[in-house]
Amino acid sequence: MLDLDAVHARRRAGLRVPRHRAGAAAPRTRRRRPAQLVKHRDSAFAGTDLLQRLQTWGADAVLLAGVSTHLCLAQTAVDAYAYNLRAAFADEAMGADVPESADAMLAVVLEEYRQEKLTQPAAIARLRGS
Repeated sequence: MLDLDAVHARRRAGLRVPRHRAGAAAPRTRRRRPAQLVKHRDSAFAGTDLLQRLQTWGADAVLLAGVSTHLCLAQTAVDAYAYNLRAAFADEAMGADVPESADAMLAVVLEEYRQEKLTQPAAIARLRGS
């Protein structure tokens, strides 16, 4: 499984600090942080090296999750299709400011670009290679 954290440049909030119980010692081992991709447009492919990274890793598909289904996720899925990559949407890991717009855009992307929407168990199974 490849773990890539795409961050929109306008929404960067700084470092994430893990929380620990009061009085508990910090863990001795660090968890491997996902590779980070800073994007400046809606698509994670526009103006980034995402395609090159995916090709280097031998990936032929992407699993999309995020907070702007009708903008960022849809555009990234369409661009993935243009680069001959399969894209899937993690259903329970998507959001939108305008749900009606997200639903309409998602319907188009799923039908016209032959992408798929996965339930949480199906998305986890896909990440595990099952």
